[in-house]
Amino acid sequence: LDQGDGVVSIRIAAQENVLSSALVDALLRAFAAVRASASARVVVLSGTDAGFACGGPEAYNLALSAGLHRAIATFPMPVIAAMSRDATGAGWWLGGLCDLMVCSEDAQYGYAGSDRAQLSAQDGWLRERFTESQARQLSSPTGYWRGAQLKASGWTCAIVPREQVPGAVGLNSMGF
Repeated sequence: LDQGDGVVSIRIAAQENVLSSALVDALLRAFAAVRASASARVVVLSGTDAGFACGGPEAYNLALSAGLHRAIATFPMPVIAAMSRDATGAGWWLGGLCDLMVCSEDAQYGYAGSDRAQLSAQDGWLRERFTESQARQLSSPTGYWRGAQLKASGWTCAIVPREQVPGAVGLNSMGF
């Protein structure tokens, strides 16, 4: 969805926002279309009231084998994850691939205890993308973290009340 002034919105809207084959394919097509657009300057990736995105090891492996991580991490313009709802497991990984994240104080982020294999595979990525202490926090056995907890522990991405997430994306400060 072209919002004007070079801002393009891609909204994750699937059953319970689980990273399925159909959703991964739709996201890849959406990113390819935006890449081909001469007017696009920034992408805002968001979810629905059901959540930003989620999924266990199968969803992570599916997205990885399809190349979704490469499509986002190497995108030629900024990609902002506007995560006003929960982003867990493969959904948290997806948001973390973006250039910027905007989180809600009351949403949950991170990995469940059952995601240990996924965490092990992502350990290098976590340490590359986040600070050492953030990577340790995300891979701790305590599971999910509320945005307010991440904020209190020193995370520097924007973490605001849920209703402020769209405005906190900060496109005006980026020149949009």
